[in-house]
This record gives sequence, C-alpha cells and structure tokens, in this order.
Amino acid sequence: MQQSINIGCFIFVKYLITKTMETSKSVRNIINAVKYKYGHPDIDNQKLCSLELKDGSIYFITLFRKRNFAKIDGLAIKNILVEDATTFEKRVTIARLALVGIFAFGIKKKQKNEIAYLTLEWNNAGFDHSTIIEFNGFNALNHANKTRNKILKEIKSFEQIV
Repeated sequence: MQQSINIGCFIFVKYLITKTMETSKSVRNIINAVKYKYGHPDIDNQKLCSLELKDGSIYFITLFRKRNFAKIDGLAIKNILVEDATTFEKRVTIARLALVGIFAFGIKKKQKNEIAYLTLEWNNAGFDHSTIIEFNGFNALNHANKTRNKILKEIKSFEQIV
C-alpha cells in the first residue's frame, strides 16, 4: 500500500515538473515586438506582432490579444537569412533593375539604419514565399540573429520528435 502511494506521488511530481518545463519552454520561445513587413500569403498589411515558436512552427501572434493570425510550418522553411538594413537595401531587385537598368548595380545607399531583417524562405503548396520580418532599435542585427538561431533549434528539436 505504502509503495503504491509513493509511486503515485512520484508520478504526480514528475507530471508537475514536465508541465512546468513545457510552460517555461513556451515562454522562452516568444519573440516580442517584431514588425512583419511582407511575404506571407495570409497577412495583407504590415503590422507589429510577436513570434511564437512551438511544435516546430512559427506562429505570428497579435501583441495585445495574444491570438495567432498566421503560421509558417518549420519543415517548409528552406532558408533563413539575417541582414542589416544597408545590406538588405543594397540588394538589386528586379524592380530596381527594370527602373534604372544596368545602373542599378552602381546606386549606393548612404544612410546606416539600426534595422535588421530576417528573411524566411519557405514553400507552401508548391508556392515559394519570402517572408520578411523587421527588427528595430539597439542591437537589431544581434536580435535578428538570436531569433534565427531559436527558429533553427525549434525546428531541429521538432524533427527529432517526429
């Protein structure tokens, strides 16, 4: 009888520890105050939001209502790029090339911004997407890089489970 009570207590304590670890993990995997720029088929406007990393996916959540409004399946991600604003702005786009022709390669941007971009290249239902997330403020590039690393860790940990 005493042994079954001890086993029951052990199982209950293990359950509480597991739940606490799951809760603390989900708290650690929220990236607050990022700006969604463009590139997700389910989001029409630029908006300030948070990212939640769970179940191997990236969830875009509203800042105040804390509800999901878009998702990127982590296994669909093909590449994640981190760039500062000057590198991002220097990229020669097709539109810029069409606008100024060969001179697009010579046009330089002069201003240095405390902005970093995280580009998620992913595929959904046969369509390729490049979703851009902006980080502003002090140490923005470092914040974007840490977010990239958190995303990679979340995807790797989910792949090990599956």
